Amino acid sequence: MTNMRDKATSPGGVLTVHVEGSDLTAESLQSRPGKAPGRWWCVSIQDTGVGIPVQLQQKIFEPFFTTKPAGQGTGLGLSTTWSIIEQHDGFIQLYSEHGKGSIFRIWLPAVSVNHTAGKTHPAPDLPAGHGLILVVDDEDIVRRTAQALLERCGYQVVTAENGDDAIKLHDNWKTSIRAVLLDLTMPGRSGQETLRAMRANDPSACIVISSGFHNPEDMDSLVRDGAAGFIGKPYTISGLARGLDEAIQRAGK
Repeated sequence: MTNMRDKATSPGGVLTVHVEGSDLTAESLQSRPGKAPGRWWCVSIQDTGVGIPVQLQQKIFEPFFTTKPAGQGTGLGLSTTWSIIEQHDGFIQLYSEHGKGSIFRIWLPAVSVNHTAGKTHPAPDLPAGHGLILVVDDEDIVRRTAQALLERCGYQVVTAENGDDAIKLHDNWKTSIRAVLLDLTMPGRSGQETLRAMRANDPSACIVISSGFHNPEDMDSLVRDGAAGFIGKPYTISGLARGLDEAIQRAGK
């Protein structure tokens, strides 16, 4: 809130988080196809910041849309948030007035779940995973999202935020790492450069490229360098689980 304000205005602001249960009717969900009426939980996050201009409000959940200067943001944060909420059968609403702040409301259907301590169960109809996966991405939210989804599928996960750290981890643990999920576009050493270095040290490494862009010519070059597969962003648990499992099977891991 402070960073977005004009330098001449007072710094600071108020962030309010509120959770409330509510019963949603079919009528109230008419604009949300596939959402079932019943008991829902609403998580509201409200700020007193500068707000979001009306012309931008329809774009903020689009992958790679950002108002930040080049090199300061990828525009994947809210897109990934939207994807996670949809995967949990929920939806997100934005209320914002320029100059007065914003409210994000996350709606999630109430469910009853029995948890078994110490056990990880993959989601229904998804391939059960096992072994250690190295996730490499310069965006913290993307790393955490991939880790959460992969752990839900049964994998263990270690992460790296850049190519140099990833190469060191892979060199140290290559006998234990079953596959690498590698971001293609990173500052410093790129994903393709990291791929080449890993494959030079371990020609049998199973390395799956992830990116929000899918250029067939780029993929041809990556395959020649030894990429075992490609998974698009933003992740869905189904796409991530199946794409990684198929690559692992092809690589014989």
